[in-house]
Amino acid sequence: MLNMIIKLENCPICKENKWHDLDYLRSHKYWYDLDLREEGEAVGFKICKECGFCTYDYVNDKRLETSYNQARPVMTANHIITCNRKNEYHRAFLKDVEIEGPFLDVGCAQGSFLNDLRENRAYEKVTKIEDCDTYYGTEWSKAFANYGRHEYGIQITQEIDIRYIYNFVSYYHVLEHIQHPDKELERIKTVMRDDALLYISVPLWFDVLEEWSGSFLRDWENYLHLNHVNVFSKQSFHNLLNNAGFEIIKEDEALYGYTVLCKRGEKKDIVKEDYKIQQQILEANKKAI
Repeated sequence: MLNMIIKLENCPICKENKWHDLDYLRSHKYWYDLDLREEGEAVGFKICKECGFCTYDYVNDKRLETSYNQARPVMTANHIITCNRKNEYHRAFLKDVEIEGPFLDVGCAQGSFLNDLRENRAYEKVTKIEDCDTYYGTEWSKAFANYGRHEYGIQITQEIDIRYIYNFVSYYHVLEHIQHPDKELERIKTVMRDDALLYISVPLWFDVLEEWSGSFLRDWENYLHLNHVNVFSKQSFHNLLNNAGFEIIKEDEALYGYTVLCKRGEKKDIVKEDYKIQQQILEANKKAI
């Protein structure tokens, strides 16, 4: 039997331990049937009463890895199509941005974005670096990582290779999947050059009711899939960046979720949200779906 849910004590945003249980909005059976929760185990959905950040209780890394590989057991044509679509979003956002390697794509799937950067297609101000060893990716799905290694020749590891200092780091629809996102951003700063760029895109759940992949909203539980452990509002995402000392220099809300380009900056105070209002939005969204 897998380990039970690990209770998240302190909020990654405000560091307080003041939680409001939101499991009344969720279906335990839905996730039990998908083998993502054990019998009698809570979904773990919760919201911080101090700052309004919405998240879940955590699971251990081994269990998290199992769920990722369960969700992506093999590479398919649909995954290639999806990444081709995302590459168009990358090109549109980054075409006027001057960037250079070494490049690191955290949660790179099969490495399609890194391969596109390497071939330098439609990136007007990307420094051309012929050496493929300047392109690195991390990926927990074994099937996707193996595809990227063999098809594109990209160096893909499960964890970040800390032997290198990177000039460009991307978390493209990845940060919502990462437990302890505050620690993740603090960790990535240790392998970034002082003038390096941080490229992040995340879905937002509170500003508009939409499905960012372009698929239909099938049901409420799928909309709040357990692999999206950080249920960001725009403000809570800004708070995360402010805590870590990253400053937004470019942003877009139209291409695919909420996309930002950041550089190092001063740490700033967070702006708290009323958790009761956030809770009401979730209740209204569930009713709408």
